[in-house]
Amino acid sequence: MDNQIANQIFDEGLKLMESKNRDYAGVVDNISIGGQYGIALRLLDKIMRLMSLLDPVGEEKIPNNESIRDTFIDIMNYGNIGVQLIEGVWNSGKQVDGKDLLRFFLLSWVEEITHRGSVIHVFDEDDGEVD
Repeated sequence: MDNQIANQIFDEGLKLMESKNRDYAGVVDNISIGGQYGIALRLLDKIMRLMSLLDPVGEEKIPNNESIRDTFIDIMNYGNIGVQLIEGVWNSGKQVDGKDLLRFFLLSWVEEITHRGSVIHVFDEDDGEVD
């Protein structure tokens, strides 16, 4: 193992993590909500992604936006976040109530559908029943 190269990769991963955290600033912290189970799920997603990158089916399946290397760095970063969760230092220990998250997503979904003008009315205002 080359410690200098390992440290360069760790630094690259840290810069990527910082960049992604800035991109998602102000968004509900789904890492804190899902905790270690959420990290496990994200790692599973990344491993499945890695499997598809290692064994693409046909030329059209070869991705242009993420390399095998990028995927390994993401996996490394999720491991880092998992350790931070265990240590209680991820996102300064802020926790979000799961019910608040569900409410947030439902309201966001309704707002998005309303904004697009494609609301499906399921509540009959005349008799107060759900259609």
